[in-house]
Amino acid sequence: MRSPGRRCMDCGLNPLGPFDVRVLPPYRRSDPVNDSAASVASSDLLATAHRLLRAEQRALALLDDSIDDAVIAAAADIATCHGRVITSGIGKSAIVARKLAATLCSLDAPAQFLHAGDALHGDLGAIRGDDVVVAFSASGASRELVRVVEHARYLRARTVAITASSHAPLALICDHVLLIPQCDEGGGDYAAPMASTMVSMAMGDVLALLVAQLRGHRRGDMHVLHPAGDLGRRLRPLVQIMVGGDRLPLVRAEATGAEVVREITAKGQGIVGVTDAEGCLIGTISDGDIRRHAMEVATLGARGLMTAHPVTIDAAADVSQALDLMRMHRISTLFVANAGRATGLVHIQDLLRAGIL
Repeated sequence: MRSPGRRCMDCGLNPLGPFDVRVLPPYRRSDPVNDSAASVASSDLLATAHRLLRAEQRALALLDDSIDDAVIAAAADIATCHGRVITSGIGKSAIVARKLAATLCSLDAPAQFLHAGDALHGDLGAIRGDDVVVAFSASGASRELVRVVEHARYLRARTVAITASSHAPLALICDHVLLIPQCDEGGGDYAAPMASTMVSMAMGDVLALLVAQLRGHRRGDMHVLHPAGDLGRRLRPLVQIMVGGDRLPLVRAEATGAEVVREITAKGQGIVGVTDAEGCLIGTISDGDIRRHAMEVATLGARGLMTAHPVTIDAAADVSQALDLMRMHRISTLFVANAGRATGLVHIQDLLRAGIL
């Protein structure tokens, strides 16, 4: 129905002029508690959940089967980019695009998210000719996104489309097209992007990982870019918490049992490393080893008391790798070695003080 609009009480004129207002019926929400039609059995809800997860699994499996060298070419363009990576999208695809920008920044590849709607209202100036624009659209038909890419191409920026259609307008104008599978969303009667969002995000993660690998990004670089939080603590370099220098308990292989006891007592680490004539670590002696050979300490010496071929970790490792190694071998102390020489020692208590456990 149509209404002529409400007239002004003072002058009787219609403030809306000659235009009519379409009156829509009020939207009525169903009451999930009182509405009997909304009563759904628990088994039906679980079936819905499983149906969605299976749809997403199938979509990811299709992506795994179909991924090809196109993603490598796109990653190479991004890895050699002298500007930034501009990610863009509309709706749910915009959320996926924002996530890719954040992931790239975590991997030391400068990136910025640009919403396609905002871009057409003054933010196109964020794009430069030395950038790479990555556009997300499952349909590939988003008019706003197409116009963003057209502007990028006008500036001679490289462009990447992540879409499910190779014949869509977006795919036809981009330098690289990364196809995601056309799949059942898994939501049944609820027409919301679900499985397609999942595979779009997965394709973005693949792209980011390949870029990091091509740029030579290393695990140790993550601590510089992510120093806070649990991840930051776990990525701390071992050299920041290990015992080294004069505090490092070491004896020569020719040392007597008495010298071993003096060194392990003086350094207070509960363990001592044994080195050969060249200074390389060849064994370790723990408090437990001394107790087990208490009656023979005077005659065995360091070489007789030690456990050969000790577990060591590289000086370039981080604390989470040290913790994994300790758990794997069920040990509480770990020597840090560089070219076979002991340069430090990490105790489980050091990890506790660092907040790792």
